[in-house]
Parts: sequence; C-alpha cells; structure tokens
Amino acid sequence: MNQFVSPFVSQALVNEHRIHRKVFFDDTDGGGVVYHANYLKYLDHARSEFLSVRGFELSVMQHKDDIMFAVAEAHVKYIKPARLSDQLIIIAKPLEASRVTLIFAQQIWRADGVQQPQELLLDATIKLACLSASRFKPVRIPDAVLESF
Repeated sequence: MNQFVSPFVSQALVNEHRIHRKVFFDDTDGGGVVYHANYLKYLDHARSEFLSVRGFELSVMQHKDDIMFAVAEAHVKYIKPARLSDQLIIIAKPLEASRVTLIFAQQIWRADGVQQPQELLLDATIKLACLSASRFKPVRIPDAVLESF
C-alpha cells in the first residue's frame, strides 16, 4: 500500500473516494463559472486518488508496469454551475470492472460550511480502458487493481 497520501485527500472509504477542492479564478470562464472541461479534470483527480490511496500510483504503473488508463467514455450531466471560491467535494465510486475496463460513478457537490455535500452540481459515469503505455493497445487490468475495485 502506498505510504504517501496526497494532502488533497480528505476521505477514503472502501466503496468510494472523496477529495475536496476550492474553485480558483483560473478554473472559471468569462461568465464567472467553472469552465465545463475543468469538471473532467476534477473527476480525473478523484479517480487518480482513488487508485493512489489503494497503492496504485499511476506514474509508477506507467513506467514500471507499462500500464495506463485512458478515458474510453464519459457521460456527464451538468446540473448547476460551480463558482469562484466554492468548496467542492468530488466523489469517485467504483461501479463495474471487466478484464480491460473500469467504470466509475462520479459526482461533484458544492460543500457546506463543514465540508459536507450540500448541492449536487454534476453527475457522471466514466469508463476507463486499460492500455499498454508503450503501444496504446488494450491489456488486462492487473488482478491486484481488480481486487481493490
């Protein structure tokens, strides 16, 4: 298991992972709300931390094991906008795994004053494909990753 836990990690549960993040000026667009593509970045951070706290550091897997995960599908429902200085909770929850894919249910919530989910902003389902990092061809997900999912 990985000994280092990112300072952004606030909670790691068996069946889900949560990170907290503040919205900064460079996250927003001309309308003063979070730019739509930045939500995908937030979702990626939560998925990466989901794996990291279980001992699967993506950079190590890529360089040592020749394995990487790529987004194969993203189904995103934007419900309400996040705004400058909002405190967000980004959740990654495993849904399904196969020999070469992982599917996550993910949500982004606006947090209240005590960092609890208050208002749902985004709901998504993200499918990752496991690839050879050198050949970009599908490969089997390591058993240890599947067991932690």
